[in-house]
Amino acid sequence: MAYFNEENTVEQMLINAAGQCGWIYVEPQFVPRLPDEVLVVEWLMEALLALNPITAEQAEQVIYKLRACITSGGASDELITANDKFRKLLFEENSYPFGDNGDNINIRFFAGKDDEYKNRCIVTNQWEYPRKSKEGGKRLDLVYVINGIPMVIGEAKTPVKASVTWADGATDIMHYQKSIPEMFVPNILTFASEGRELQYAGIGCPIDKWGPWFADEERKHGTLEDVEHNYVSLMTPERLLDIYRFYSVFTGTSGGRKLKLYVVTNNIWVAKLLFNVFCQHIQRALVLVKV
Repeated sequence: MAYFNEENTVEQMLINAAGQCGWIYVEPQFVPRLPDEVLVVEWLMEALLALNPITAEQAEQVIYKLRACITSGGASDELITANDKFRKLLFEENSYPFGDNGDNINIRFFAGKDDEYKNRCIVTNQWEYPRKSKEGGKRLDLVYVINGIPMVIGEAKTPVKASVTWADGATDIMHYQKSIPEMFVPNILTFASEGRELQYAGIGCPIDKWGPWFADEERKHGTLEDVEHNYVSLMTPERLLDIYRFYSVFTGTSGGRKLKLYVVTNNIWVAKLLFNVFCQHIQRALVLVKV
Protein backbone atom coordinates (compact mmCIF):
# COMPACT_ATOMS: atom_id res chain seq x y z
CA MET A 1 0.00 0.00 0.00
CA ALA A 2 1.33 3.44 -0.92
CA TYR A 3 2.73 5.69 1.80
CA PHE A 4 0.69 8.74 2.78
CA ASN A 5 2.05 12.20 2.06
CA GLU A 6 0.49 15.52 1.11
CA GLU A 7 0.78 14.72 -2.59
CA ASN A 8 -1.04 11.37 -2.56
CA THR A 9 -3.50 11.78 0.35
CA VAL A 10 -6.53 12.09 -1.94
CA GLU A 11 -5.48 9.23 -4.20
CA GLN A 12 -4.87 6.93 -1.25
CA MET A 13 -8.16 7.91 0.41
CA LEU A 14 -10.03 7.08 -2.79
CA ILE A 15 -8.29 3.70 -3.04
CA ASN A 16 -9.15 2.88 0.56
CA ALA A 17 -12.76 4.08 0.25
CA ALA A 18 -13.26 1.99 -2.89
CA GLY A 19 -13.10 -1.05 -0.63
CA GLN A 20 -16.32 0.12 1.03
CA CYS A 21 -18.30 -0.20 -2.21
CA GLY A 22 -17.06 -3.43 -3.74
CA TRP A 23 -13.61 -2.74 -5.19
CA ILE A 24 -10.37 -4.59 -4.45
CA TYR A 25 -7.07 -2.73 -4.75
CA VAL A 26 -4.31 -4.29 -6.85
CA GLU A 27 -0.95 -2.57 -7.14
CA PRO A 28 -0.19 -1.66 -10.77
CA GLN A 29 2.78 -4.01 -11.08
CA PHE A 30 0.49 -6.92 -10.26
CA VAL A 31 -2.15 -6.13 -12.90
CA PRO A 32 -1.44 -8.73 -15.64
CA ARG A 33 -1.11 -6.45 -18.64
CA LEU A 34 1.57 -4.85 -20.78
CA PRO A 35 1.72 -1.03 -20.93
CA ASP A 36 0.27 -0.98 -24.49
CA GLU A 37 -2.79 -3.05 -23.52
CA VAL A 38 -6.12 -1.43 -22.63
CA LEU A 39 -7.89 -4.66 -21.66
CA VAL A 40 -6.68 -6.98 -18.92
CA VAL A 41 -7.18 -10.05 -21.09
CA GLU A 42 -6.50 -12.63 -18.38
CA TRP A 43 -9.34 -11.30 -16.23
CA LEU A 44 -11.67 -10.80 -19.19
CA MET A 45 -11.07 -14.35 -20.40
CA GLU A 46 -11.83 -15.70 -16.94
CA ALA A 47 -15.17 -13.86 -16.81
CA LEU A 48 -16.21 -14.90 -20.33
CA LEU A 49 -15.54 -18.57 -19.61
CA ALA A 50 -17.29 -18.44 -16.26
CA LEU A 51 -20.42 -16.68 -17.53
CA ASN A 52 -20.89 -18.34 -20.92
CA PRO A 53 -20.94 -21.90 -22.35
CA ILE A 54 -18.03 -21.21 -24.71
CA THR A 55 -14.48 -22.39 -25.32
CA ALA A 56 -11.30 -20.38 -24.87
CA GLU A 57 -11.00 -20.09 -28.67
CA GLN A 58 -14.50 -18.64 -28.88
CA ALA A 59 -13.74 -16.23 -26.04
CA GLU A 60 -10.72 -15.05 -28.02
CA GLN A 61 -13.02 -14.19 -30.92
CA VAL A 62 -15.12 -12.04 -28.60
CA ILE A 63 -12.04 -10.30 -27.23
CA TYR A 64 -10.77 -9.69 -30.77
CA LYS A 65 -13.90 -7.68 -31.54
CA LEU A 66 -13.47 -5.58 -28.42
CA ARG A 67 -9.84 -4.89 -29.26
CA ALA A 68 -10.76 -3.86 -32.81
CA CYS A 69 -13.30 -1.42 -31.42
CA ILE A 70 -10.71 0.07 -29.06
CA THR A 71 -8.30 0.51 -31.96
CA SER A 72 -11.00 2.31 -33.96
CA GLY A 73 -11.12 4.97 -31.23
CA GLY A 74 -7.45 5.78 -31.73
CA ALA A 75 -8.30 9.20 -33.19
CA SER A 76 -9.76 11.59 -30.61
CA ASP A 77 -12.51 12.71 -33.02
CA GLU A 78 -13.68 9.07 -33.24
CA LEU A 79 -13.70 8.46 -29.49
CA ILE A 80 -17.41 8.94 -28.80
CA THR A 81 -18.36 6.83 -31.82
CA ALA A 82 -16.08 4.05 -30.59
CA ASN A 83 -17.44 4.41 -27.05
CA ASP A 84 -20.96 3.92 -28.39
CA LYS A 85 -19.87 0.88 -30.41
CA PHE A 86 -18.07 -0.68 -27.46
CA ARG A 87 -21.14 -0.35 -25.25
CA LYS A 88 -23.25 -2.02 -27.96
CA LEU A 89 -20.77 -4.90 -28.20
CA LEU A 90 -21.26 -5.52 -24.50
CA PHE A 91 -25.04 -5.23 -24.27
CA GLU A 92 -26.73 -5.15 -27.69
CA GLU A 93 -24.53 -6.54 -30.47
CA ASN A 94 -23.32 -9.41 -28.31
CA SER A 95 -24.77 -12.36 -30.25
CA TYR A 96 -22.33 -15.02 -31.51
CA PRO A 97 -22.92 -18.37 -33.33
CA PHE A 98 -21.49 -20.40 -30.48
CA GLY A 99 -24.58 -22.45 -29.64
CA ASP A 100 -25.59 -25.92 -30.76
CA ASN A 101 -25.64 -26.27 -34.55
CA GLY A 102 -24.25 -22.76 -34.88
CA ASP A 103 -27.19 -21.13 -33.12
CA ASN A 104 -26.61 -17.61 -31.84
CA ILE A 105 -26.20 -17.05 -28.12
CA ASN A 106 -25.85 -13.77 -26.25
CA ILE A 107 -22.46 -13.39 -24.62
CA ARG A 108 -22.46 -12.02 -21.09
CA PHE A 109 -19.60 -9.91 -19.83
CA PHE A 110 -20.88 -9.16 -16.31
CA ALA A 111 -22.43 -11.30 -13.62
CA GLY A 112 -25.86 -10.68 -12.15
CA LYS A 113 -26.66 -10.85 -8.46
CA ASP A 114 -27.82 -14.47 -8.72
CA ASP A 115 -24.73 -15.75 -10.51
CA GLU A 116 -22.25 -17.92 -8.67
CA TYR A 117 -19.43 -16.08 -10.42
CA LYS A 118 -18.89 -12.60 -9.02
CA ASN A 119 -17.57 -9.70 -11.04
CA ARG A 120 -13.89 -8.97 -10.51
CA CYS A 121 -13.93 -5.27 -9.57
CA ILE A 122 -10.39 -3.93 -9.32
CA VAL A 123 -9.10 -0.45 -8.58
CA THR A 124 -5.49 0.26 -9.37
CA ASN A 125 -3.34 3.37 -9.64
CA GLN A 126 -0.50 4.86 -11.68
CA TRP A 127 -1.69 2.99 -14.79
CA GLU A 128 0.79 3.56 -17.62
CA TYR A 129 -0.25 3.63 -21.28
CA PRO A 130 0.76 3.04 -24.06
CA ARG A 131 4.28 2.69 -22.67
CA LYS A 132 5.97 3.32 -19.37
CA SER A 133 5.91 6.97 -18.35
CA LYS A 134 9.70 7.19 -18.35
CA GLU A 135 9.53 6.20 -22.03
CA GLY A 136 7.00 8.92 -22.88
CA GLY A 137 3.75 7.18 -21.91
CA LYS A 138 0.94 8.68 -19.86
CA ARG A 139 0.26 7.75 -16.24
CA LEU A 140 -3.34 7.74 -14.99
CA ASP A 141 -3.92 8.23 -11.27
CA LEU A 142 -6.83 5.81 -10.80
CA VAL A 143 -8.34 3.17 -13.09
CA TYR A 144 -11.35 1.02 -12.19
CA VAL A 145 -11.54 -2.33 -13.97
CA ILE A 146 -14.56 -4.65 -14.10
CA ASN A 147 -13.83 -8.15 -15.44
CA GLY A 148 -10.75 -6.90 -17.25
CA ILE A 149 -12.38 -3.84 -18.81
CA PRO A 150 -11.22 -0.38 -17.60
CA MET A 151 -14.49 1.50 -17.11
CA VAL A 152 -13.78 4.54 -14.92
CA ILE A 153 -10.76 6.85 -14.81
CA GLY A 154 -10.12 9.31 -12.00
CA GLU A 155 -7.58 12.04 -11.29
CA ALA A 156 -6.58 13.08 -7.77
CA LYS A 157 -4.92 16.39 -6.98
CA THR A 158 -3.17 17.65 -3.86
CA PRO A 159 -5.47 18.97 -1.10
CA VAL A 160 -2.88 21.33 0.37
CA LYS A 161 -2.61 23.95 -2.37
CA ALA A 162 -5.54 26.36 -2.61
CA SER A 163 -4.61 27.17 -6.21
CA VAL A 164 -5.08 23.53 -7.25
CA THR A 165 -8.68 22.41 -7.78
CA TRP A 166 -10.60 19.49 -9.24
CA ALA A 167 -10.58 21.40 -12.54
CA ASP A 168 -6.85 20.75 -12.87
CA GLY A 169 -7.58 17.04 -12.71
CA ALA A 170 -10.44 17.42 -15.19
CA THR A 171 -8.09 19.27 -17.54
CA ASP A 172 -5.61 16.39 -17.31
CA ILE A 173 -8.38 13.94 -18.21
CA MET A 174 -9.44 16.05 -21.21
CA HIS A 175 -5.83 16.03 -22.42
CA TYR A 176 -5.63 12.26 -21.98
CA GLN A 177 -8.78 11.81 -24.06
CA LYS A 178 -6.95 13.51 -26.93
CA SER A 179 -3.52 11.92 -26.47
CA ILE A 180 -4.55 8.36 -25.49
CA PRO A 181 -8.21 8.07 -26.59
CA GLU A 182 -8.04 4.26 -26.70
CA MET A 183 -8.05 4.18 -22.89
CA PHE A 184 -11.45 5.89 -22.88
CA VAL A 185 -13.25 3.74 -25.47
CA PRO A 186 -14.78 1.46 -22.75
CA ASN A 187 -15.33 4.39 -20.37
CA ILE A 188 -18.49 4.92 -18.33
CA LEU A 189 -17.45 8.18 -16.68
CA THR A 190 -14.46 10.12 -15.40
CA PHE A 191 -14.00 12.06 -12.17
CA ALA A 192 -11.59 14.43 -10.49
CA SER A 193 -11.04 15.54 -6.90
CA GLU A 194 -8.63 17.64 -4.90
CA GLY A 195 -10.09 16.49 -1.58
CA ARG A 196 -12.67 19.26 -1.36
CA GLU A 197 -15.01 18.54 -4.29
CA LEU A 198 -15.89 15.43 -6.30
CA GLN A 199 -16.74 16.31 -9.89
CA TYR A 200 -17.56 13.88 -12.70
CA ALA A 201 -18.43 13.81 -16.40
CA GLY A 202 -18.74 11.64 -19.49
CA ILE A 203 -16.12 11.50 -22.23
CA GLY A 204 -15.92 14.60 -24.40
CA CYS A 205 -17.70 16.72 -21.82
CA PRO A 206 -16.22 20.25 -21.53
CA ILE A 207 -15.11 21.25 -18.06
CA ASP A 208 -17.95 23.75 -17.63
CA LYS A 209 -20.38 20.82 -17.95
CA TRP A 210 -18.76 18.74 -15.21
CA GLY A 211 -20.72 18.62 -11.99
CA PRO A 212 -20.72 17.36 -8.41
CA TRP A 213 -22.06 14.05 -7.20
CA PHE A 214 -23.86 14.11 -3.86
CA ALA A 215 -24.70 10.99 -1.91
CA ASP A 216 -27.84 12.46 -0.38
CA GLU A 217 -29.97 15.57 -0.05
CA GLU A 218 -27.61 17.12 2.50
CA ARG A 219 -25.20 17.74 -0.40
CA LYS A 220 -22.19 18.03 1.86
CA HIS A 221 -18.90 19.06 0.31
CA GLY A 222 -15.70 20.93 1.11
CA THR A 223 -13.83 18.34 3.18
CA LEU A 224 -11.99 15.09 2.56
CA GLU A 225 -14.67 13.27 4.58
CA ASP A 226 -17.42 14.74 2.38
CA VAL A 227 -15.60 13.64 -0.77
CA GLU A 228 -15.26 10.12 0.60
CA HIS A 229 -18.96 9.97 1.49
CA ASN A 230 -20.07 11.11 -1.97
CA TYR A 231 -17.50 8.97 -3.77
CA VAL A 232 -18.63 5.73 -2.09
CA SER A 233 -22.17 6.46 -3.25
CA LEU A 234 -21.16 7.08 -6.87
CA MET A 235 -18.62 4.31 -7.33
CA THR A 236 -20.72 1.24 -6.54
CA PRO A 237 -20.02 -1.13 -9.48
CA GLU A 238 -23.70 -1.99 -9.85
CA ARG A 239 -24.64 1.68 -10.14
CA LEU A 240 -21.92 2.30 -12.71
CA LEU A 241 -23.00 -0.63 -14.86
CA ASP A 242 -26.61 0.56 -14.71
CA ILE A 243 -25.53 4.02 -15.87
CA TYR A 244 -23.56 2.44 -18.72
CA ARG A 245 -26.26 0.06 -19.87
CA PHE A 246 -29.55 1.86 -19.25
CA TYR A 247 -28.95 5.62 -19.01
CA SER A 248 -26.60 6.41 -21.89
CA VAL A 249 -27.84 7.94 -25.15
CA PHE A 250 -25.76 8.71 -28.23
CA THR A 251 -26.86 11.19 -30.88
CA GLY A 252 -25.37 13.80 -33.18
CA THR A 253 -25.59 17.41 -34.22
CA SER A 254 -26.69 18.66 -37.62
CA GLY A 255 -23.00 19.20 -38.33
CA GLY A 256 -22.26 15.50 -37.86
CA ARG A 257 -20.64 15.67 -34.46
CA LYS A 258 -21.26 12.61 -32.27
CA LEU A 259 -22.60 13.38 -28.79
CA LYS A 260 -22.94 11.32 -25.64
CA LEU A 261 -25.83 12.17 -23.34
CA TYR A 262 -26.75 10.45 -20.13
CA VAL A 263 -28.72 10.84 -16.97
CA VAL A 264 -26.77 10.35 -13.77
CA THR A 265 -28.51 10.74 -10.42
CA ASN A 266 -28.54 9.12 -7.00
CA ASN A 267 -32.34 8.85 -7.30
CA ILE A 268 -33.10 5.91 -9.59
CA TRP A 269 -36.75 6.92 -10.09
CA VAL A 270 -35.79 10.42 -11.16
CA ALA A 271 -33.20 8.89 -13.49
CA LYS A 272 -35.85 6.80 -15.23
CA LEU A 273 -38.15 9.80 -15.63
CA LEU A 274 -35.40 12.01 -17.03
CA PHE A 275 -34.19 9.24 -19.29
CA ASN A 276 -37.63 8.92 -20.86
CA VAL A 277 -37.78 12.67 -21.40
CA PHE A 278 -34.33 12.55 -22.98
CA CYS A 279 -35.40 9.87 -25.41
CA GLN A 280 -38.34 12.01 -26.51
CA HIS A 281 -36.46 15.29 -26.76
CA ILE A 282 -32.80 14.71 -27.71
CA GLN A 283 -30.83 17.92 -27.23
CA ARG A 284 -28.36 19.27 -29.78
CA ALA A 285 -25.68 19.77 -27.13
CA LEU A 286 -23.56 17.68 -24.84
CA VAL A 287 -25.61 17.41 -21.68
CA LEU A 288 -24.90 15.88 -18.30
CA VAL A 289 -27.96 15.94 -16.09
CA LYS A 290 -27.30 15.99 -12.34
CA VAL A 291 -29.94 15.71 -9.63
